[in-house]
Amino acid sequence: MPAPSTQGLRSLREIPQEEREALERVAQRIEYHPGQTVFREGEPADFALLLLEGRMSVVVETARGRRVVGDVWPGEVVGETALLGLGEKRNATVLAQLPSVGLIVDSSLLERARGTRARAVAQKQLLLTMSRRIRATNGAIRKAWQEQRAAEAQPTPEPEAPEAPVGLRDRLNRLLGGLL
Repeated sequence: MPAPSTQGLRSLREIPQEEREALERVAQRIEYHPGQTVFREGEPADFALLLLEGRMSVVVETARGRRVVGDVWPGEVVGETALLGLGEKRNATVLAQLPSVGLIVDSSLLERARGTRARAVAQKQLLLTMSRRIRATNGAIRKAWQEQRAAEAQPTPEPEAPEAPVGLRDRLNRLLGGLL
């Protein structure tokens, strides 16, 4: 099991209790049990979730089946596509792996919380989550590039020369022990 995002956990602990309580007063709290689907790929993206407790996994369907592409830890936001555009569809399925508690983050929450510290907290958590994902993606791209460069630097073995065709004279010579 991958380690939790220390950035997400640290940023959640850094939220002063009164600010977290302010956010919880304006946001709807939602709970999930292990195995429960939080978001389903292809469905409308109408809200994001700030995870307070638990763990979730993000999976996508591929030609080879389901593939886990990431985990969501306390302090991280998942489903942020809902906050970035109207009419977007979910691009992955999110499943609760542990009993999980989150706060619904949508445009109405951001509007209700305008001018409050609660809105700033929600926005900060979204930015921290997205910056962590960008760093992780950059790391994966860098690793793939390095592997490709290393593979290109490997000398390619010379193809073996094909055996010369063996003619009738050569075959007879072999049979007769070189008498021809």
